[in-house]
This record gives sequence, structure tokens and C-alpha cells, in this order.
Amino acid sequence: ANLSANQFSVNDHKVGDVVIQTEYDKENGTLTYNATTKGNTDRISLSGNVNIKDTVHQTISTSFEAGSLDLSIINPYLSDIFDDITGKAATSFKIEGDLKTPDVTGTVKIKEAAFKVGFTKCRYFLEDQTIQLQKNEILFPYIKIRDSLNNVGTVNGSVRHNHFANLYFNQLEASASKITMLNNVAKDNKYFYGNAIGKASVGIEGPITDLTIYVEAEPSVVDTSHIYIAGGEEKESNKVDYIEFVNL
Repeated sequence: ANLSANQFSVNDHKVGDVVIQTEYDKENGTLTYNATTKGNTDRISLSGNVNIKDTVHQTISTSFEAGSLDLSIINPYLSDIFDDITGKAATSFKIEGDLKTPDVTGTVKIKEAAFKVGFTKCRYFLEDQTIQLQKNEILFPYIKIRDSLNNVGTVNGSVRHNHFANLYFNQLEASASKITMLNNVAKDNKYFYGNAIGKASVGIEGPITDLTIYVEAEPSVVDTSHIYIAGGEEKESNKVDYIEFVNL
């Protein structure tokens, strides 16, 4: 069967017109499908098959390819951590295994992207970086990020998951010799806000419901930093007192 969907969208993001071709083999219960976008330079294709005859052990084998996927499509899923994710990425995924809990493997090659960390309100940028998806693990192999002042840092480690549930941060570390660490105002966090640039090392370990976050930060001696702590006290430059957050 040949089907089409005009002006198809996901999370209010326009994907374009989609053409779908399907074929069902009654003998072995396999549904084969192929879906592609048309009239759009950011071509997306999905092809594969699913076995629906065996109602107990239904399986899927699918390939997903996108030449330039708009990353804003993932904003609703990461809104607890990040704000305003934008950019483009070439993606190549394999979706295989049990239909209810398939394994997703492949790569996300980020052409250019930007995101803001919700807690600190710092905006960071990525260019030509690759994130790897392995079975039940997302790898960040020394991903380079930069802030709005072109200071560069790296992110390394992984996030383990059980088919994208029960996230576990596995030695996920971010470090930089100089980078924007804080850029919020009182309305964002009345207890701890300001602007700070300096040397930073952040480690995240554990399940998302019980994270341990280690932070080592040293404000720059050249760039003035202003940090306001609840009570109206202001700390400036590298005179900021040492603050330790454990088992947040």
C-alpha cells in the first residue's frame, strides 16, 4: 500500500510531506515499510520491518536516517535539564529487537548546536561533534563545547539507561581551564545567582533520582565575577568562598 501525509510534524516541528510504502506478508506475519520525506532538503528516511504475527514476541528491525535533523525537536524531552536546544545533526540509527523494548544504536553527528543549562543559564555551543548510541548507553567521547566568549571545554563519559528509562550518569565529566560557569539573575534562583567565569571541573555520577555532583571551580583572576548568595552578600572575582555541593 502507498500512503502519504501532508505537512507532517512532530512536537510542532514541521517535517514535511511524507510518502509511506508498506507491504504485508500474511504467511510469516511481517510488515515491511519505507517512509521518506519529500519537498524538503532535510531528507528523513525510515525503513525496515516488524513481525506482528507472534503477539508474544513481536520484533522490529528498522533503520532511521536524517541528513540534517532539527534538534529543537528534542526540547520537550530534556526540558528538566536544558533550555532552548537548537541546531542541526546528521543521524543514523538502528532500531532492533523486541517491539516493546528495542535496542537503539547509531550516531548523532552534530553539525552545529546550542543549548542553555537550566540551572546556571549558561549557553554553550557545539560544532562538528559526534555522540554515539550503543546498546543501553549514550557515549560522549570528549565532546568539545564553547561558551559565548569562545572559551572551550570538554565533556566526557556516558549515560546508561534501560531502553531510555532509569538513566544512570556514568562518570560524566565536564572540564575547562576557563569557561562561563554561571550566568543567571535573581528571578532564576534567588538563593544563588550572578556571573562567573573561571576554571571548572564537574563530575556527575549515579541515577537521575539520586545524583552525586562534584564541582571544583576557581573564578578567573582576570575576568571579574559577581556571585550573589542568599542574604544579599556579594562575592567578587577570585575572592569567592569555597562552596561544596555533595549528594544534591
